[in-house]
Amino acid sequence: MQPKIGIHGFDDIQNYLGITTSIVSDLKQGLEIGGILERRLYDLVPPRYEYWLTKKSSDTYPHSLSLMSWGDRRYAGAKGSPVLVTHKPCQHRLGGEVVCGECHGSLTPDNVRVGRFRRLAPGEPSRGGPRLRLET
Repeated sequence: MQPKIGIHGFDDIQNYLGITTSIVSDLKQGLEIGGILERRLYDLVPPRYEYWLTKKSSDTYPHSLSLMSWGDRRYAGAKGSPVLVTHKPCQHRLGGEVVCGECHGSLTPDNVRVGRFRRLAPGEPSRGGPRLRLET
């Protein structure tokens, strides 16, 4: 779903993605429940809604761009990417990579260590996820 690029109506989202109504409906519902999309009424009779990204969705934006870039590298074919993303400050085409927040080094399975998990104490916030927290 790409409301960020000016597509907000259900039918427009469906046409843009080229997938069935039921799949768009399921995706939309999951993204609404997760707080990524919000529904805004724009017509009373019949009730019609637009779908907008929430502030919470800004946290997912870099990951969405990374997934899009990965898909383009693997599946775009000879015609190249169907969507060109440009970084406004430098005007270069975006090439996404997740890096270490401290040294900016690339992340690979060989250079990342995942700590062990522990159970959260009663009343300790879980941030909406499972009742486990990664210990570093």
